[in-house]
Amino acid sequence: MEYAVEVIDDKLILPDEIKGWIENGESLTAFIEGDTLILKQKKTASLSQIATRGPSLVEPPLSEIADEVHAYRKEKCGARGT
Repeated sequence: MEYAVEVIDDKLILPDEIKGWIENGESLTAFIEGDTLILKQKKTASLSQIATRGPSLVEPPLSEIADEVHAYRKEKCGARGT
């Protein structure tokens, strides 16, 4: 859909239809491609929202981590010694 936008005192004056699409205080991202200006909503997620997106990770016990480290070192040192 296309809308007429005015510039008055170096400010963009947006039609009511566009203003209804944008929340008060919301940030927008602007792109310029040739003679076209594109405005996109800039939705940022809170840290808690980002955290819930990933897989549920259960931290392995320290002994398991130590075993993995020792096995890796043994593999690497064994490779160097031969």
